[in-house]
Amino acid sequence: MVVKPAQSPLAPKTTPTLPRVAGVKLGAARSGVRYKDRDDIMLAVVPAGATIAGVLTRSKTSSAPVDWCRKNLARGKVRAIVVNAGNANAFTGKAGDKAVEESTRAIAQALGCPRNEVFMASTGVIGQALDWEKIAAVVPALIKSGREDGWAAAAGAIMTTDTFPKLATRQAKIGERTVTINGFLKGSGMIAPDMATMLGFVFTDAKVPSGVLQKLVADAADKSLNCVTVDGDTSTSDTLLMVATGAARHAPIEEADDPVLVDFKRALERPRWPAKTPTGAASSWRSASRASAPTATSSGSRWAACASPTAARSCLPTTRRRWSSTSRAPTS
Repeated sequence: MVVKPAQSPLAPKTTPTLPRVAGVKLGAARSGVRYKDRDDIMLAVVPAGATIAGVLTRSKTSSAPVDWCRKNLARGKVRAIVVNAGNANAFTGKAGDKAVEESTRAIAQALGCPRNEVFMASTGVIGQALDWEKIAAVVPALIKSGREDGWAAAAGAIMTTDTFPKLATRQAKIGERTVTINGFLKGSGMIAPDMATMLGFVFTDAKVPSGVLQKLVADAADKSLNCVTVDGDTSTSDTLLMVATGAARHAPIEEADDPVLVDFKRALERPRWPAKTPTGAASSWRSASRASAPTATSSGSRWAACASPTAARSCLPTTRRRWSSTSRAPTS
């Protein structure tokens, strides 16, 4: 009999309802990679021309999906993000690289876009091969299930030991225009500063060049996820990606310190839960990611901003990996 962990006392009584972000559709499906009775994979599809930025683990033992994201973030272009739960695709060697290659190829072919515009993240058991054929088999279902209101389903699909889905939203002004920022993440144990061990995905309808977006994401992470700790451990798979669809019409943005971005920065760094969330629920990305049942077992990674050629050096692994003793497969 499977015993589900008790829900965190910080869990909201209801799952927050996030508004649409123009151009973003999210789908979820059951691939059977690890879990048999729940959705375990999500796909976010965004319009051509969307920009992307992110921060990633600098562990020397980073997972195959992290390596793929690091390789392609510098281009700043995205059409899709796919995330699977239950298998981290870490410590899997060439087989892990092939799993990323084939998974992203299946999605790219279905969407008619370059493969390097499909980003991937994985979370779960470490050291076990990822069955990419199961992922490829559900690509049509993922695309068909894509909805503008699919936030809760996507957040639920990427959970592992989390006891509740973690979502947040906020609106901000860029000049005279109002834009939306939505996001969700997973992470319960193995959370430590520099940077909190999580997978996080943020979307906005603002039109922000990838270089500017990178600066905003890195700065926001330093003020939020880099300040979180639960059990002192981090993982192979840390990934935070942010996408700007460019659907909102506002004044052009050329620099991260543009005065019109003041409110946007504030919203990105400390988003509020929706009004329907009960009083006392978490009020920031930092709080939204806290407190769930702890999980296993590895530590020692750092994060790096990796979305421009000038930042290439900072993407190089700089720290060693440490393992705690365990009789079961570690997770990330």
